[in-house]
Amino acid sequence: MSEPAPAFQFYPKDFLSDGNVAGMSLAERGAYITLLCICWRECSLPDDATRLARMVGATPKEFNKIWPAVRVCFTQQGDRLTHRRLDLERAKQDIYRKRQSNAGRASAEARLNQTPTMVQPRSNHGSTVVQPEGQPTGQPKSSLRSPVSDLLSARSVHTRPTSFESQQEDQALMNRAGDLLNRYAELFYEHRKGARYHNRMHIDFDKALGLVRTWEDDKRLEKLAVIVLTTDDEWIARSDRGFGVFASRASWADDRLSAWEAEQKAKTS
Repeated sequence: MSEPAPAFQFYPKDFLSDGNVAGMSLAERGAYITLLCICWRECSLPDDATRLARMVGATPKEFNKIWPAVRVCFTQQGDRLTHRRLDLERAKQDIYRKRQSNAGRASAEARLNQTPTMVQPRSNHGSTVVQPEGQPTGQPKSSLRSPVSDLLSARSVHTRPTSFESQQEDQALMNRAGDLLNRYAELFYEHRKGARYHNRMHIDFDKALGLVRTWEDDKRLEKLAVIVLTTDDEWIARSDRGFGVFASRASWADDRLSAWEAEQKAKTS
């Protein structure tokens, strides 16, 4: 596992307006913030009140009074506890790092692929003419492309402008992706006879992003998820019907839903 980022974004408005937080005592909020920090560093928490009490510096008796109000903010994942907002923030930072890494590679490739230059002898006017190899001599300097302009052109192709609007769009997509993952776990429990599906944010988040980019209607995505979870299709029935299966069969499910919708429309027309 890669080393976690040293910090995560904290949104005071969201924190203070959260219904669970609003009902906490001062001691409960202090324990909650401490556990958030530990959960960020460790990626999860042990589902063990005795160990958690030691982590926040409380006695078992003190912690038993605090823990019920804090416990509802975390999600059970086997014998560990995770936090949805921290998982989303971690995934968002991973995407940002990948984007920066891709931009760096594009920049390096542009520098490696730029046209070599050669320095011509000084002209009679004492200026040095720099031009690409094979470029006919005698052209004005203004007609020559510089390595800097080549680099900027290459970078503009491979990177997306980080305007405020694009950042807002990215955040909205990430929120929708996180909501879809959590909703899928709820639908899995509902339609698979009480079986629980544990989200694997580090694996499933990119798949969820792809789905919300393709389908703008979140309600339709829910319908597609139900089809995948309840269908008797032989290939899906042999699978674990996890989120990866849903992502790979969403288009198939959409075709089936569209066919059913067309039938219903024909009956009512």
